[in-house]
Amino acid sequence: MITSEMQAEINRPTMMRWTRNDTAFVLILALTALGAGYLYHGFAFDDAFITYRYARNIVEGQGFTYNPGQWVLGTTTPLYTLVLATLGLLWPDFPTLSHVISTVALAGCGIFVYLLGRELNQRMIGFTASLILITNPLVLSTFGMETMFLIMLLMAAVTSYTAKYLNWASLALALATVTRADATLMVAVLGGDYILRRRRLPLRQIGLYLAVTLPWFAFSLLAFGSPLPNSVAAKVSAASVPGAYSFLKGILLWGAVYQRRSGLYILFLPLSLLGIVQLRHAGRAWRLIVVWAALYVIAYTLLGAPTYAWYYAPLVSAGAIIVALGLLFLFNFFHLLADRMRLTATTPILLTGLLLVLIIYGQTSSAIWSHQGQMLEPRVRLYQTASDWFLANSDEDASIAALEIGALGYYSRRRMIDLYGLVTPELVPYLSHGVEYTIEEALQRYEPDFIVDVPTESWVPIIATDWFKAAYRPVARISDQGVGPLTIYQRQD
Repeated sequence: MITSEMQAEINRPTMMRWTRNDTAFVLILALTALGAGYLYHGFAFDDAFITYRYARNIVEGQGFTYNPGQWVLGTTTPLYTLVLATLGLLWPDFPTLSHVISTVALAGCGIFVYLLGRELNQRMIGFTASLILITNPLVLSTFGMETMFLIMLLMAAVTSYTAKYLNWASLALALATVTRADATLMVAVLGGDYILRRRRLPLRQIGLYLAVTLPWFAFSLLAFGSPLPNSVAAKVSAASVPGAYSFLKGILLWGAVYQRRSGLYILFLPLSLLGIVQLRHAGRAWRLIVVWAALYVIAYTLLGAPTYAWYYAPLVSAGAIIVALGLLFLFNFFHLLADRMRLTATTPILLTGLLLVLIIYGQTSSAIWSHQGQMLEPRVRLYQTASDWFLANSDEDASIAALEIGALGYYSRRRMIDLYGLVTPELVPYLSHGVEYTIEEALQRYEPDFIVDVPTESWVPIIATDWFKAAYRPVARISDQGVGPLTIYQRQD
C-alpha cells in the first residue's frame, strides 16, 4: 500500500546539480542548431507559406482566414500560426521569422533530449541522441514549418514528466496538441504510464490540459464547423488515390533516399538493432518515446496519411535515441573486449566516438547536399516571380486556381482556389478520384480568372480538352534559374 509519505516522495521533483559539463553540452547543441539555421537560411517549403498567409491575415485584421471572408481551417498547426501572428506584430517578415523560430526550436529539441538523459543519469546517451537529432537532414528539411516547434514541445513534455514536474508536462502536452493534433498520441502514452504506475487519474493535470486546449477547440468548432483542420481530410483523400504509397512504406522510401545521398547511413541499421536490444536496460523515458513513435506509425498508417517529410521528422527523435543506445551497447562490448585484450581504457571511447563522428559526418554531408540540390526553394522563387506578374496584371479581387497555393498565394495576395482542397473544402470529396478529375471539377465549378500550370502529368489531359481551349488562353510563361516554365492562363470573356 502506498502511504501519503511515499506518494509525496513519488511526486517530488528531482533535483540534480548543474555542472560545467552540462553547460558545455548545452552550448554545443545550441551552436550546432545555430549552424544548421545558418546553413538552411533561405530554405522554404511551399506548404509553409499557407500558414504564413493565415498569420499575416490575422495581423492585418482579416481574422483566422486564408481567403478573407472564407472561414476554412486550412493549416494543420493553429498554435504555430498564432505564435507567428503574435511575433509578426513586431516582425512581419513571416518566412524569416519562422526560420528564426525553427532555429530556436531545433536547439530546444536537442537541449530537452539532453536534459532527459541528464535526468536519467545518462548524460552521454542524451547528448549523443540530441546531436543525431538536430543534425538529421530529414528534420532540417522542415525548416520554416511547425515540425521542430512540435518536437521541442513533445520532448519538453517527456522531460518534465520524467523530472516529476507534472504541471509543466501537462502544459507542454496541451501546447503540442494545439500545435498539431497528432500530439494526442503522446498524451495517451504519458497519461497511460501515469495511470499504470500510480493507479489514479492526474486530475489537476487533466484540468490544466483542458483549460489550454478547450478554448481553441470551442473557437474552431464555432468558426470553422469542426475542431479538425480541413487540410487533414484533403491530404488523406489525396493520399488515397490508387498507386499512392502507404505511410509505412514511406519510411523505407525515405531511408532509401538518404542512403543514396550518403553510404554512411548503412550504420543506422545495425546500430538500431543493437539499440532495440539495449532498450530493455535503458531508462523508462527512452522506452516511452519509442512506444509513442510506434503508435505514431500505426496511427498514420491507418489514417492513410501522405508521405511528406514533415510527417516523418518527429520519428527521428525516437530513431536518434535507439541509435544512441546502440552506440552504448557497442561501447560496453568494446570495454569488455579491451579488458580481455589488455588494451588501453580509452580504446572503447575512441572506437565509439569514431562511429558517432561518422554518423554526424554522414548526416551533415547529406544535409548540405540536400540543401544545395533542393528544388523547392527555386520553386518558391518561381512563384514569387509569378506573383509579381499577378500584382502588375490582375485586379485585387481576381481568383487564381493552382495545385500549390503556398508561396503563390502569400506573395500575390489574390483569392486562391486550391486544387488540392486544403482551403477549398468543396473539392475534398473529388480528390480520391484523382487530381485530374478534381481539377476539371474545380475549373468548371468556380471558373477562376487565372490558372497556374506548373508542368505535371495532371494538367496535360485538361489542357488538351476543347472546353479548356475555349475558356482559357495562355498569357504568360515564367521561368526562374532553370525552373519552370510556369504557364499562366487567363479566362476569356
